Amino acid sequence: FQITTSAGWDGLLAPILNSKPPDCDPDKVNPGSSVKGDCGNPSVGIFFFV
Repeated sequence: FQITTSAGWDGLLAPILNSKPPDCDPDKVNPGSSVKGDCGNPSVGIFFFV
């Protein structure tokens, strides 16, 4: 809903654009998943929102 009203869209996009420390932790353990880290992928994020 935030994206459709254009209010707060930057709050959803900012975490996706965090691609390296100190904004994210590439070694963070995610319980229940074999994927490590909490970094975003800017290319995928921009493609998704466009």
